[in-house]
Amino acid sequence: MNEKFTPFRGESHIGEDSTSRYTTQFSAWNDAGKETYSDSGSWNDTYEHETVFYNYDGSAYSSAPLPGSSYWSDFPDYYLDTQALDGNKEYNIAVGTFDPDLFATGIWYRTDVRLNSATSSQSFYKISGQKGYSLCETGPWCVSNEQTAILIPFKNPFKAPESARNYRYEYDNNTDGQHYAANLLLGWWGSGVISSATDQDYFYLNIPTARTTNFILKMSQFVLSEDYDIQIYDTSWNLVASSANGPAQDEIFSAYLNAGNYFVRVYPYSGSNTILTYNFIAY
Repeated sequence: MNEKFTPFRGESHIGEDSTSRYTTQFSAWNDAGKETYSDSGSWNDTYEHETVFYNYDGSAYSSAPLPGSSYWSDFPDYYLDTQALDGNKEYNIAVGTFDPDLFATGIWYRTDVRLNSATSSQSFYKISGQKGYSLCETGPWCVSNEQTAILIPFKNPFKAPESARNYRYEYDNNTDGQHYAANLLLGWWGSGVISSATDQDYFYLNIPTARTTNFILKMSQFVLSEDYDIQIYDTSWNLVASSANGPAQDEIFSAYLNAGNYFVRVYPYSGSNTILTYNFIAY
């Protein structure tokens, strides 16, 4: 599987105005992501950007797009995905493209979907990217899923409605954290995969003022064979905080940090997975 199909940066807006509830999503690809859709075997590739509302407790923020022409995107050759066979535990509202090979590097793409109003005023949500393939271009029923990456996970305390939640996907070779760490700000989600026992990911985090900072490394989608841990270093590579729970357990902890920049290291204690994404946030 190739994890580089995802946007490397994105921003999520879910809310309500005088017309209806809505999801507005911004996403951008870099050269590595664009190349995924440019090889000779990818002529029928598709990409779908998904807003998914949690309904395991029956309190989803929305369950479906508004009827009629309630969506728009500047994706090339875009479509609104069908919800047939999705079930009622997770309501998936997705806009896709039949031509992801036409994505331009560094351009912000936008999708807008008008949503119905469920009985709940808030709920958990997640943002995912899905790579698939199409056997035709006459409608979304021709599209089959190959791989899905979670970019923003279901996780307390983050609920819809929520505006301007950013994320960053890390798939560069950044084992050398000093030179290849991906930049994050407080309140941004960082995601990636740990593809081998020697793989590790680094993020570069700015703390603007001294404060107690909360950290989450979400692992609950994994099975018991994967155990990832997390360490926080200052720019002199002094360890200032860490968490090392058992397999398939989220790392949730807090630390008082002075204003400045920090390196975040996500690494495998045991196991790896080339498909499932971890999700990290400091807030």
